[in-house]
Amino acid sequence: METRKVVIEIVSKDATTKSQKIIDKVQKTETTETIETIKEGTLVSSLVVNQAFTQVKGLVKNAALYYMNKHFTLKENYLMQRNVDNALTTINKVASFGTSVAGGFLLGNVPGAAVAAVGWVANEAFTAFKRQDQTMMGLNTTNIQTAYQRTRAGLSNGSRGTQN
Repeated sequence: METRKVVIEIVSKDATTKSQKIIDKVQKTETTETIETIKEGTLVSSLVVNQAFTQVKGLVKNAALYYMNKHFTLKENYLMQRNVDNALTTINKVASFGTSVAGGFLLGNVPGAAVAAVGWVANEAFTAFKRQDQTMMGLNTTNIQTAYQRTRAGLSNGSRGTQN
């Protein structure tokens, strides 16, 4: 395969011509930057392969879950469906935690893995708090609506309870 170079030009705002801008910028910087060569098509092909893999993985997962849930629904085996859903949720959470810790380890060794683990746990805790808070808001709304409807229907009379 043919190789090509990617060239990045850094220019200054103060210069008038393009060549002057490049020269001024090079003279002001103390470090030189390397230009990497990338094989033609390597980056593009890896992106295409990754995208195709992600789409196929999602398709296979959705089809498998659909047919599994269809089977449980037709057999009216809701307990097994709940157990499988709980197992899949647990597997997904463990995989998510593992990916997070592995990514943190790659970025910052053991401290990076620790930071990633703490961040993952904090995110899960906030998600659980948010779910609980939304449930409580829904219950409070239902309670207020029920009390209002009871009052409108004349079913409550202050602290004396219902009127028959």
